[in-house]
Amino acid sequence: LNNKLFRSSIITGSLFQGHKMENKESLYKAINKMSSIKFRYNNDLINFLENEGRYLLELYNKSTDSEKFQIFTALNIAKLYKNKTIYIPLQADFRGRIYTKSFYASYQGGDFHLSLLEFDEGQTLTDTGKHYLYIYIANVHNENGISKGSNTERINWVNNNIDKMISLDKEFIMMAEDKFTFAALCLVLRHLSINPNYNVKIPVFLDGTCSGIQHLAA
Repeated sequence: LNNKLFRSSIITGSLFQGHKMENKESLYKAINKMSSIKFRYNNDLINFLENEGRYLLELYNKSTDSEKFQIFTALNIAKLYKNKTIYIPLQADFRGRIYTKSFYASYQGGDFHLSLLEFDEGQTLTDTGKHYLYIYIANVHNENGISKGSNTERINWVNNNIDKMISLDKEFIMMAEDKFTFAALCLVLRHLSINPNYNVKIPVFLDGTCSGIQHLAA
């Protein structure tokens, strides 16, 4: 198959209609488990964006009408469901890959959509939790490609710049690769600087290894 035809077949499934997926019950169980996770909207970030962090929303002033509509619709939905528990339903395609069904509330969306979400029930951080939080913060900012550095280098980067993050330094936030998510993480660091036992609800993504695992499986 040439690339164009192969991509078309992946999208439509037209060449795989007779394929029978094995272990479907395990897939259904995984989808139900993930769909049962409680989320909520990040009120801290919403308040920040409507006040001192409004400059981030102004980034979309020069965007297309379609993009602005999506962003501000997502924000208004977040405000509508403020302080409410929400669930994000999932579905799988014929290959078994899992995707969120909702468009405006999705942790698989872009920076803005991801930044608005947090878990409904958080945890106080252990040393390991703090370790991975710092690595994630460095990944999200990615100053000078720090996301490619060692874990120790990324943790040191956060420690060296933590004052800028706690003070929500505008210039430093604007330098981030994923500005909205980075701002949300800065707000978490501000809380932790006041109370080390602060209940952290923000999702922390580990380094992506899915592609490698898929290649090994293949």
